[in-house]
Amino acid sequence: MAVWDADIEIDVGIAHAAVLAQFPEFAKEQPGVLGEGWDNLCIVYPSGVAFRFPRRKSAVPLIEVEVAVLPLVAPSLPLPIPVPFFVGQPGRAYPHPFLGYRLLLGETMDRAPLNDPSAGAQALGAFLRHLHRLDPKTLPLPGDHIHRKDPERIRERFFERWTAIPSGEQARWGTVLTEWVHETATLVKPSDKACVVHGDLYPRHVLVCDGQVSGVIDWGDVHLGHPAMDLSLMVTGFNAEHWPAFLHAYGLPTSEEDLRHARLRAAMYGAALLAYGLDTSDDAIAACGRQILDRVAP
Repeated sequence: MAVWDADIEIDVGIAHAAVLAQFPEFAKEQPGVLGEGWDNLCIVYPSGVAFRFPRRKSAVPLIEVEVAVLPLVAPSLPLPIPVPFFVGQPGRAYPHPFLGYRLLLGETMDRAPLNDPSAGAQALGAFLRHLHRLDPKTLPLPGDHIHRKDPERIRERFFERWTAIPSGEQARWGTVLTEWVHETATLVKPSDKACVVHGDLYPRHVLVCDGQVSGVIDWGDVHLGHPAMDLSLMVTGFNAEHWPAFLHAYGLPTSEEDLRHARLRAAMYGAALLAYGLDTSDDAIAACGRQILDRVAP
């Protein structure tokens, strides 16, 4: 069983039945699958409403966080985010909570290229400036209870995914990449910075419409955490020539240590996305993983 395999039974039929049991206004519509990721299945109705269902038990508590936090932060952000419009309760059809949103425009960034990557980097840097400057005291945020910023945890997760990648793929980077991950995880010393962070920000959680950034999705990991957890998007989303534009738009104090920390987290994403993409025959996300590891490798 792969680490991303579901442990909750859910498909489009079950999801549709759960929606109809609580929101009968969708009875005349037939949904399609919008996306299926590690933690959630998302279906969409022709009327433009998307429902997200946890497919892993670990994702269930995150629903409550989104309901409590997203309506409060959305007005302060310069890009659209999905605000829960329908809140589904556990029922006979599906024994867990689920959420419905007005569909945001665009495709995920791993599938829809930006017309101007430098402008995209600026848009996302500015988005994170606004997010990281929010007052966490005004929000019902969880802390970093699973130690996302811990370099040793990041290293462990990198190698869990790395070992699932075929040796032929690994040869692309030789030992240079793994040695860098080992060394960086040992040497980097995370600061005590803490702010409102998305917590799981990489290209599949960024939307692009008509070549421009159009939204940021999948907020289940929003928490009070280290800014480097989000700054990793600079590496997972953009080539090095666009990093200065990202950081200039971000505009908040960022040390070289923070950037090494962010790059280490990006390496974890790269290995995870490549392993997932190869295992599920998702060519777009596998290509995204390779590109990230190319950017991270010294």
